[in-house]
Amino acid sequence: MKAITLYNPHAVLMASFEKRIETRPRRWKYCGPVAIHSGLSGACDYLSDEEPFKSVLAKCGYPHWSCMPFGCVLAVGQMIGSVESEYLQTVETEERPRAYTNGGMLDIPYHFTAQEQAFGNYNPGRFCYIFSSMRRLREPIPAKGHQGIWEWEPPANLEELYV
Repeated sequence: MKAITLYNPHAVLMASFEKRIETRPRRWKYCGPVAIHSGLSGACDYLSDEEPFKSVLAKCGYPHWSCMPFGCVLAVGQMIGSVESEYLQTVETEERPRAYTNGGMLDIPYHFTAQEQAFGNYNPGRFCYIFSSMRRLREPIPAKGHQGIWEWEPPANLEELYV
């Protein structure tokens, strides 16, 4: 299974599906299941004391960055596509936003909110990996992560391990 490693608090926000778009410097032409791995680094732990991170993390059961799991797979999400950040419409409307790609149009299955914008780096030249759903694991599964996209061998009974 494909996997990506994120620093906390981004990993727990993705696993909780409070963050639905992961931004990266490279396009990834892939659609399908992706394991969300929480890296060992605490490089972004300062964000957990800032809004909107602080209140959303508390709602998800993480009152402090030290409560977050590190070095493990937290969830498996369904990635539906990737688009350049400048093509993502950032207006909250009654209609769902659409992202224009070289291959056509991708309907985003939810509103692109100010919270989502705060949880990512949408500078020009970046790419948005868009997820339509997320299945959180009951207990994190220890795993060694890697930079970029990597392969994770899920346990045979993975379906039984979801919340």
